[in-house]
Amino acid sequence: MIEIYTDNSIAIDGKKTGLKVTQNQCGTVVYLPEPYKEFQLPNKRYSLAHDKPLSGAPGRKQFETDIKELIETL
Repeated sequence: MIEIYTDNSIAIDGKKTGLKVTQNQCGTVVYLPEPYKEFQLPNKRYSLAHDKPLSGAPGRKQFETDIKELIETL
Protein backbone atom coordinates (compact mmCIF):
# COMPACT_ATOMS: atom_id res chain seq x y z
CA MET A 1 0.00 0.00 0.00
CA ILE A 2 1.31 3.41 -0.92
CA GLU A 3 1.44 6.25 1.60
CA ILE A 4 2.32 9.88 0.93
CA TYR A 5 3.35 11.81 4.02
CA THR A 6 2.90 15.51 4.71
CA ASP A 7 6.56 16.11 3.84
CA ASN A 8 5.79 14.62 0.36
CA SER A 9 7.82 11.46 1.00
CA ILE A 10 6.56 8.18 -0.43
CA ALA A 11 6.36 4.91 1.48
CA ILE A 12 5.27 1.53 0.16
CA ASP A 13 4.13 -1.15 2.58
CA GLY A 14 5.35 1.02 5.46
CA LYS A 15 8.89 1.43 4.10
CA LYS A 16 10.13 4.83 2.96
CA THR A 17 11.39 4.80 -0.61
CA GLY A 18 13.60 7.89 -0.43
CA LEU A 19 11.43 9.42 -3.16
CA LYS A 20 9.17 12.43 -2.84
CA VAL A 21 6.24 13.63 -4.92
CA THR A 22 4.72 16.99 -5.71
CA GLN A 23 2.18 18.24 -8.19
CA ASN A 24 2.38 21.43 -10.20
CA GLN A 25 0.84 22.90 -13.35
CA CYS A 26 2.98 20.58 -15.49
CA GLY A 27 1.90 17.36 -13.74
CA THR A 28 3.01 14.95 -11.05
CA VAL A 29 6.73 15.15 -10.23
CA VAL A 30 8.58 12.31 -8.48
CA TYR A 31 12.08 13.13 -7.29
CA LEU A 32 15.00 12.33 -5.00
CA PRO A 33 15.58 15.32 -2.74
CA GLU A 34 19.39 15.05 -2.41
CA PRO A 35 21.02 15.11 -4.79
CA TYR A 36 17.97 16.46 -6.57
CA LYS A 37 16.88 14.26 -9.46
CA GLU A 38 13.49 14.02 -11.15
CA PHE A 39 12.10 10.81 -12.63
CA GLN A 40 9.77 10.36 -15.57
CA LEU A 41 6.71 8.21 -14.97
CA PRO A 42 4.53 6.72 -17.73
CA ASN A 43 1.77 9.27 -17.10
CA LYS A 44 2.18 13.02 -16.81
CA ARG A 45 -0.44 13.52 -14.08
CA TYR A 46 -1.89 11.21 -11.43
CA SER A 47 -4.69 11.64 -8.95
CA LEU A 48 -3.08 11.03 -5.58
CA ALA A 49 -6.42 11.24 -3.77
CA HIS A 50 -8.56 8.71 -5.68
CA ASP A 51 -8.23 5.38 -7.46
CA LYS A 52 -10.68 6.28 -10.23
CA PRO A 53 -11.02 10.07 -10.45
CA LEU A 54 -13.69 11.65 -12.61
CA SER A 55 -10.95 13.51 -14.49
CA GLY A 56 -9.87 10.25 -16.09
CA ALA A 57 -6.29 10.67 -14.87
CA PRO A 58 -4.61 7.55 -13.51
CA GLY A 59 -5.28 7.14 -9.80
CA ARG A 60 -3.41 6.02 -6.68
CA LYS A 61 -3.26 2.35 -7.69
CA GLN A 62 -1.60 3.16 -11.01
CA PHE A 63 0.74 5.61 -9.26
CA GLU A 64 1.76 2.86 -6.83
CA THR A 65 2.37 0.42 -9.69
CA ASP A 66 4.49 2.97 -11.56
CA ILE A 67 6.49 3.85 -8.42
CA LYS A 68 7.22 0.17 -7.77
CA GLU A 69 8.47 -0.19 -11.36
CA LEU A 70 10.63 2.92 -10.94
CA ILE A 71 12.15 1.55 -7.72
CA GLU A 72 13.17 -1.63 -9.53
CA THR A 73 15.28 0.47 -11.90
CA LEU A 74 17.10 2.45 -9.19
